Amino acid sequence: MPTIKNPNGDRDLLANYRPVSNIAFVSKVLEKVVLNQMNDYLQKNDLLNANQSGYRTGHSCETLLAGMFDDLLRELDSGKYYYYY
Repeated sequence: MPTIKNPNGDRDLLANYRPVSNIAFVSKVLEKVVLNQMNDYLQKNDLLNANQSGYRTGHSCETLLAGMFDDLLRELDSGKYYYYY
């Protein structure tokens, strides 16, 4: 909603209002479109690392940590490595 420059000014004159910028809205929409297109391209062409968690639907820090912890436990259980308490 445009705001008036001078509270005592004539509210019927457009020149008394500050301009409204929609650039922030447009840039956010454009950013989302580009992000979706890039993610689709990277997934369709299998260009993402299997461990990539950021900016992916269904992946988070928690899923990455759970996977890493699972890998660590498998290696320790394999007998290749020794660990001490």
